[in-house]
Amino acid sequence: RFIADIVNDGALFLELISPLFPALFLPILCAASVAKAIVGVAGGATRAALTQHQARRNNMADVSAKDGSQVSNLCCRGSDQLIGQGTTIGQGKLFVHSSSG
Repeated sequence: RFIADIVNDGALFLELISPLFPALFLPILCAASVAKAIVGVAGGATRAALTQHQARRNNMADVSAKDGSQVSNLCCRGSDQLIGQGTTIGQGKLFVHSSSG
């Protein structure tokens, strides 16, 4: 998982620098997407081992379900917070930033 985190950081870095290279924009984003897919596979492969380690009484399904519900809850709460902040900062207006000229 440590190497997957490093690969994920590299993918995020590629996404951030892609607007600086207009001629290579699409290939850079494709490379970043491939790296993120690799990270997803590595995360999924190690998730079962970590869940089994956390399960105490052969309740791996319960631990996995709780983990999934916590992730869903955090994603929804994060989205709600970002929408609220965007509305507050943008005073109800939707701002869209485009890097293309």
